Amino acid sequence: QTNFNLLDVRAYVYFPEWESKKIKVLTRGPFASGILTNKNIDFQDKSDHRSRWNKDLRNLLTQNRLLLTEKFPTIQNNLEEVALKFVDSFQNITSIVVSIMSRDELSRNVSNSSKDWKFEFTPEDLLKNAQTYF
Repeated sequence: QTNFNLLDVRAYVYFPEWESKKIKVLTRGPFASGILTNKNIDFQDKSDHRSRWNKDLRNLLTQNRLLLTEKFPTIQNNLEEVALKFVDSFQNITSIVVSIMSRDELSRNVSNSSKDWKFEFTPEDLLKNAQTYF
């Protein structure tokens, strides 16, 4: 298992080897701890575990999300869908572990995972750009 999302594609370098060995991958964190959602994140909220993250990491992730949405503007209103579909687009990924905090999130995730890709960019386009973000 590995973290893998639009802001953290470090594991991608291993995908060809894993695929050649028929190793299937369980990924976690497709929403990068909420950074890749349409929710507002308050890093100052002491009850939120992300408030304990290093300030440089918080800034890097926030900046990278901004760069991603500037490069691909249609992502902004579809961020959760794109984040989930991006991870799901890789053949050797068989399972995606998603943290769900409410029935509404469960409903959105189920809906987003069943949609066809409808964007003018491909998952490969995102991958090429994502590697420059982390």
